[in-house]
Amino acid sequence: TNPMKPNPSFWPVARTTALSLLTLLALPAGAVTVTVLNHSFESPTLNNDGDFLPATSWTAFNVGLGTGGGSYNPTGGNFTGAGGIGTPLGADGTNVYSTASSDTVGNMAGAFQVLTGTKLTADTLYTLTVAIGDYNDLKASTWNLGISTSSMAFGSYLSTVSGSGNSLTNDAFNDFSVSYTATGAEAQNLDDLKVTFWATGAGDGVAATENSPAVVGGTNVPFDNVRFTAVPEPSAALLGGLGLLLLARRRRN
Repeated sequence: TNPMKPNPSFWPVARTTALSLLTLLALPAGAVTVTVLNHSFESPTLNNDGDFLPATSWTAFNVGLGTGGGSYNPTGGNFTGAGGIGTPLGADGTNVYSTASSDTVGNMAGAFQVLTGTKLTADTLYTLTVAIGDYNDLKASTWNLGISTSSMAFGSYLSTVSGSGNSLTNDAFNDFSVSYTATGAEAQNLDDLKVTFWATGAGDGVAATENSPAVVGGTNVPFDNVRFTAVPEPSAALLGGLGLLLLARRRRN
């Protein structure tokens, strides 16, 4: 028997295994939608134009005198067609999350949410998508999105993306996303993931309403419809196995 000649029974098995691997690779990766609580900021219920209250399930930061962030019911001046409870704005629902900060806190305000039970898994692509708008009557400042773990220090992120107010469409919302692919080593981290959005830089002033103070030169960015997905990617072992089979076939030929 020639030791250099493969066993004939090897090739049918190899072909079957290769076809199985190719089938697995051809299958679309299944996106897992992670629950984001109060994703469109409809809680609490706001009944009147200009109502503004802290958003349920979200933690605002840089909240203080002349600053804030929370569920906001836009007025007709903010968005064409906005006019009280039950009026959708084109992103999702009636309310948005509106940021506002004064110069005293460096023109930065936003919110985050820890996604309880959602942890890093190796070879998985995580994507945060948020609808970001531009008020008709206010100049937007810079917007930012970030993915991190719950234990990471404030201002530290696995991945971030940002854009100027010029990237936004006046009187409308558009989706923007930030993604991060976890490695095997990072998958040992047992912390829950955290999503954050915030605005930086000065926009136009915000007039005082019944529930919020006036802000001069603060941030003015409306966020809405927060979504988070996890998509498993083909594992290195699967790709490696296919490569070995293809190499073996090449040597046979």
